[in-house]
Amino acid sequence: MLSAYNQFLINLRTTRESEALYLHLVQVQRLPNDLTDLLRLEIIYAVSALDTCIHDFTRIGMLQSYLGTRVRTDSFKNFKMSVDAFFQIQNSVPPFSPPAEYYFEQELRRQHNHLAFQEPAKIAEALSLFWLEPHKWQKIAIQMSMNEDDAKKKMKLICSKRNQIVHEFDIDPLSQTRRTIIPSDAKDAVDFIEKLGTAIFNLVR
Repeated sequence: MLSAYNQFLINLRTTRESEALYLHLVQVQRLPNDLTDLLRLEIIYAVSALDTCIHDFTRIGMLQSYLGTRVRTDSFKNFKMSVDAFFQIQNSVPPFSPPAEYYFEQELRRQHNHLAFQEPAKIAEALSLFWLEPHKWQKIAIQMSMNEDDAKKKMKLICSKRNQIVHEFDIDPLSQTRRTIIPSDAKDAVDFIEKLGTAIFNLVR
């Protein structure tokens, strides 16, 4: 878990460079261009960093559950795998073939590869595969010193903004002009996502 969390922090540091570049070009270089796409990019990358982090936590947590070092949740017990993966696991004979957990992990990657763990409900769904806590967002919000509803609402708003940028070029359908974005918008989103990822790590590690 620690290595995944550290990578999450590295990814966020890289993400923040977009804002630093924006401020340098606008405040120091005083370029007249509209450079707000650097701020939009920061939000996109921040959500991606969280998504990757949840994917990693889930894969590691489920692998620990498979190996018996973590308590198995009902969601884990109901996890369905392909027949091919089942036979690979069943027929694993180290050292002539990879160990069974290798095939289990590959199946996790295959099934989760196309999933997005960004919205609060999807994050909770992923965490349920390896974390027994029934009131996940309540515990996460407490860790963040926030109200549960406020924490979930904030994450939904960040996801909504990310989707507007990715799927709509951040254009308001009524005015047909791009929505306004300022440095504090991007910074606030990244700060929240870092706080959220840290809270989840502290609870599930």
